[in-house]
Amino acid sequence: MKRFMNILYILDTDPAQETQVITAVQNLARQNDASVRIVRVLEDTIIDSVGKQFSNRIQTLVDMERKHAGQELEQVLAQPGWQGIVTSGEVLIGKDFITVIRKVLEEEHDLVVKARCTTESTDQFAMRLFRKCPCPVWIISTATNQPGETVVGAVDLASTEKESQQLNRKIVELTSSLAQIEQKEAHFVHAWHLQYETSMRGPRFQVADKEIDAMKQEIVATRSAAFSQLFADAGITVNDNQIHLVEGPPATVIKQQLQSLQGNILVMGTVARSGLPGLLLGNKAEEVLSQVNCTVLAVKPNGFISPVTL
Repeated sequence: MKRFMNILYILDTDPAQETQVITAVQNLARQNDASVRIVRVLEDTIIDSVGKQFSNRIQTLVDMERKHAGQELEQVLAQPGWQGIVTSGEVLIGKDFITVIRKVLEEEHDLVVKARCTTESTDQFAMRLFRKCPCPVWIISTATNQPGETVVGAVDLASTEKESQQLNRKIVELTSSLAQIEQKEAHFVHAWHLQYETSMRGPRFQVADKEIDAMKQEIVATRSAAFSQLFADAGITVNDNQIHLVEGPPATVIKQQLQSLQGNILVMGTVARSGLPGLLLGNKAEEVLSQVNCTVLAVKPNGFISPVTL
C-alpha cells in the first residue's frame, strides 16, 4: 500500500466550505500515521509591494489580511478531528503554485491536497500543480451531487517504456489503496484505439473489415496481457469486472466510465515523461482533467523534475 507520511494541505477557501476536504485529510492522515501541515497562501500583490513602500494604511490592511488568514488556520487546527495527528499551520506569501511547490521541496512533502475551485470552469491553481508539483496532487471535489461507489484508475498501456510502466504501477497501487481507505471498489480503465484506422478504411488503402477487426482483437489481447502483468507486478488481485478496456479517445472514455461506474475519485498520470524540467502537461491528461468534475489524484513518473526550484 502506498503510504503518505508528510501531507501539505492548502486551505484555499473559507474553512466552513471545506468541511468535507478537512475530514478527508484527517482520515488519510490517520490511516497513514502522517503529519499534516496546513497552509494559507496570500498572493504577494502589487498593492502589497506598494503598501510596503508608500502607504501605512494599505500596509495595515495587508497585515490584517495576514492576521485573518492565521486565525482561519488556528480555527481549523483547533477542530477535534485532528486529535492524535501531528499538525502545524503557516501563512505563505507569494505566487500560489510557486510558493506551494517550494514548500514541498523544502519540507519533502509527499502529497499536496486542495479543494477543487468551483468558481472557475478550470481550476488554474490545481492545473499548475498538476503540471509542476513533484509529488502527487489530490484535488478534492465538493460539488459532486451523489456519493460515488468506486475509485477509478486510468492507465496508459500503449507504451512499453520502463518509465510508463512505473507510472502505471503507481496508479494501480494508489487506486487500490484509496479504494480501501474510502471503502469503495477499485476499477481500472484503459482507452485504446487502432491508429490510422480511418486511413486504412479509406479508398487509398481499402483494408478489409476482417483485417481491421483482427488488428483490434490483437490490441485488446496485448493490452489485456499488459493489465495482467501490471497487477501481478503490483501484487494486486482484481476481478474481470474491475478491468475496463474501452475503445475511444481517452478523455471521452474516462468521462463515460466515471459516469457508468459511479466513480467519484479518478487516479491518473499527468506527465508522460520525467526527464525534461518544466515539461507541459500532456494534452490527453489536460483534456481529461478539464472535462471531469470529480476528485482527482494526479501522479507523475519517478524522477520528475519540477521547473520550480528553491
